[in-house]
Amino acid sequence: MGTHLFSRHTTWTVFVSLLVALGLGACSDVSNAPAPPTPLSPDAKLSSLTVSSGLLQPGFLPDTLNYTVDVLTSVASVNVAASPQNATATRTINGVATPVGQEELVPLEAPGSITTIRVVVTAQNNSQNTYIINVNRFGANNANLTGLTVTPGSWSPTFTTANTGPYSVDVTSSVNSVTVAATKSDSNATVYINGVLGTSLPITLPAAPSTTPVNVLVIAQDGVTSKTYVVNVNRGGVKDLQGLTVSAGLLSPTFSATTTSYNVAAPNATASTTVTATVLDSTATLTINNLPATSGLPSASINLIVGQNPSIPIVVTPLIGIPKEYTVIITRAP
Repeated sequence: MGTHLFSRHTTWTVFVSLLVALGLGACSDVSNAPAPPTPLSPDAKLSSLTVSSGLLQPGFLPDTLNYTVDVLTSVASVNVAASPQNATATRTINGVATPVGQEELVPLEAPGSITTIRVVVTAQNNSQNTYIINVNRFGANNANLTGLTVTPGSWSPTFTTANTGPYSVDVTSSVNSVTVAATKSDSNATVYINGVLGTSLPITLPAAPSTTPVNVLVIAQDGVTSKTYVVNVNRGGVKDLQGLTVSAGLLSPTFSATTTSYNVAAPNATASTTVTATVLDSTATLTINNLPATSGLPSASINLIVGQNPSIPIVVTPLIGIPKEYTVIITRAP
């Protein structure tokens, strides 16, 4: 009987030893188990997309899939560059797989037509995004301007091809003439500025205050399509400051004529301040903290409380047009 028990014990010991050797026992080293597979990337987005002629409309964003581009009649092809934001993704441009960083040349349809370009991005897990660019190649009916300037002068709003105006251009009262220059989208179009043939014209301005209308007529190559851009030149309409200082401390941000809101950190010992503002056009009038002020000279003294003080308004009123307000907020340390 003892021999029989010994035999069973020996058999069990050998069996457990075999399991351990095979890595199947409870005490086996789990570090020998294979690592789980790395999940495949689902990223099928671009990090950049460009077309050699014209601008994407709207501007590129990885989550925006549809775009338009306007190009001149003379543009017969465009180069498209597209880069996936994940290195494991691939992309094709109109079905052609090119190395990332290499542009793909895409021929355009005839003038007056739209060419559709498809950029397909395929992620590592095979999910896809398709970016679509519709390239509008202008035809003989192109009556657009790509540029319009009045020199000197400050524009409002900024010129764009699609917006025919009216635009406002402000000049100081000392300016007695301006030069208007127009850039045609199609070289075959015809331009008249205030009825005078040509793409550039000097225009004499009446005495300030005055508004001089400028009409820029563009007639397309077909002789039928036309577009008129309108600009109003306001002599005496400049309402900018050319300088602004506060005796209590430095402005933040640094002064710029186009920046209208400022902050100043003043020490506790500063119980009052003056503000000095200088207008760009000497004929404009000025108020500081709601009191008349003289350009280039300190304002009346303004008392300061501890902590954040009420906003100090600086208002410039031109001879013609609406006033412009700058503000300064002074915080006096406790």
